Amino acid sequence: MSDGDLFRYAGIETVLAAEPANWKAAYMVICTRLYRNMPEGTVFNGEVFRLAALRGGIGEPHHPNVWGAMANQLIGPWLEEGLIIRWGVEKAISAKAHARRYPSYRKIV
Repeated sequence: MSDGDLFRYAGIETVLAAEPANWKAAYMVICTRLYRNMPEGTVFNGEVFRLAALRGGIGEPHHPNVWGAMANQLIGPWLEEGLIIRWGVEKAISAKAHARRYPSYRKIV
């Protein structure tokens, strides 16, 4: 692992540790429910979880990097368990993301 990767992961841990536990728990409930209700074959990226959380009323996190860090907490285990597969790359929906590209996933189970 490179130094850049180490700094990235340390930053992710720092930003997650600073977010209130009740916000993170609410995010997980909303987004897990969204995933369970997705039909098999649905293609999605982390943006759908951000939008669902906002619609769910939890508000913005203290730092924008929390969105990606939280999505990765869901997506990583789902990949490992074979519930989803990597599918492609999509543009971000948010204007703040400056058309950044994000990986997309397909629900298998």
